[in-house]
Amino acid sequence: MALSKKVNRLRLLVDLATKEEDQASTILRQARQALDDAQQQLDSLKEYRESYLAGVSNSMKGASNPYTLTSYQQFVAQLDNAIDQQSLVVNNVSLQFEQAKKHWVTLREKTKSLAQLRDDTHRQELAKEEKKQESRMLDDFISSKYR
Repeated sequence: MALSKKVNRLRLLVDLATKEEDQASTILRQARQALDDAQQQLDSLKEYRESYLAGVSNSMKGASNPYTLTSYQQFVAQLDNAIDQQSLVVNNVSLQFEQAKKHWVTLREKTKSLAQLRDDTHRQELAKEEKKQESRMLDDFISSKYR
């Protein structure tokens, strides 16, 4: 049996919703990658700060030069500023990721609902057609019996 116009329209809607969902999925993957990259950069900055402080601590033993101490302090302050800035980037990218995820979930639910509606409609039409056939067969049987 050929698909009805209604099922074909629903199939088209499911196809369009699937394409939309696929696009949102691509955006979600890109947002995830951006978040991972930003977090990795933040982690690298923090690790560098810790190793720098450990190195400074060893080299500053016995050092009394105020210029050197000021330079170290300024550099650590720059590292702290970079860490703060990167933390803001991570927060912003995280928000973008969550929005992309929410959008993808919404589209996924829409696609599932449309697919379910299409399948249910198709099953109902098949059942209706089957009943019609049974009714015709019964009518034919009854009419042939009384001929």
